[in-house]
Amino acid sequence: MVTRLHGLHKKNRALTVKVRRLQTKLEKAIETDSVVVDEETSLDFEKIMEQEEFNIAEKFSDDSFQSLFWNQQKLALSKTGSKKNGVRWHPMILRWCIYLRHQSSKAYETIRDSGCIALPSQRTLRDYSNAVKAEAGFSSQVDNQLLLASKLMTSAKYHNLIVVLIDEMHIREDLVYNKHTGKLVGFTDIGDINNHLMRFEKSLDSENTPPPLAKSMVSFMVKGLFTFLKFPYAQFPCVSLVGEQLFPLFWEAVFRLERIGFKVIATTFDGASVNRRLVALHDLSDKLVYKILNIHAEEKRYIYCFSDPPHLIKTVRN
Repeated sequence: MVTRLHGLHKKNRALTVKVRRLQTKLEKAIETDSVVVDEETSLDFEKIMEQEEFNIAEKFSDDSFQSLFWNQQKLALSKTGSKKNGVRWHPMILRWCIYLRHQSSKAYETIRDSGCIALPSQRTLRDYSNAVKAEAGFSSQVDNQLLLASKLMTSAKYHNLIVVLIDEMHIREDLVYNKHTGKLVGFTDIGDINNHLMRFEKSLDSENTPPPLAKSMVSFMVKGLFTFLKFPYAQFPCVSLVGEQLFPLFWEAVFRLERIGFKVIATTFDGASVNRRLVALHDLSDKLVYKILNIHAEEKRYIYCFSDPPHLIKTVRN
């Protein structure tokens, strides 16, 4: 009996050390990897955590990784002082909260069953949402989807005039948000949250340094000049983008769009150095470049370069 008690005491002590070590790693991960969201968004997530508190406690034991992670985020929130600069959240917690909120489909089905609004079934929604898998880079599937969305084949001739918008967004793993406002823009793969939590736990236990993840996402969007077309065309994750890397991506986008029947007549972007370099590469002299010869057009046509007005106003203000 004494030997057994001694063994249990030793095992308990080892588990206590393991829990403390994991708590320290979680605290460090939350401190270093967290993102700042605006106060309104943060309050929404705090409300979700309050509503799901009982379910988490019932589903996971106190010494489980999920419970420790959940409680460490709560502890970090309680230590937050002023909320003027936003509240810091770990991306995995944000995705977990989104998953918990989207787990219940009762509200949608209640509205659908009432007959007040004709809504498609959730099976139909899943079919549509999985029609084209979101992947980095250009895609022929996306080209076809763009043609369908624009109704180019049956539209007036001038409806094929478009502008290509270029924007770079700050990202964390499976989380996209606006780094200037703190507002969440999007998220991916919320359905496999348990697998992501398991991978996150293993990454904390591993002593190996993980490979570098993309820190930003360059997005190309197509905007109709005389239509209401707004279409996210392609995106490219990157660690540190320079103008020389953006140059071939821009011309590949122009080539593909011209090939399927559009006419690219302008491009717009913010005043980031990578975008200024992209334009400057088209004329190595020190002249001001405001238009670029469209090398993929059938006739002689230019692409005019515009800086995003909101960013110009912000630059003047600063």
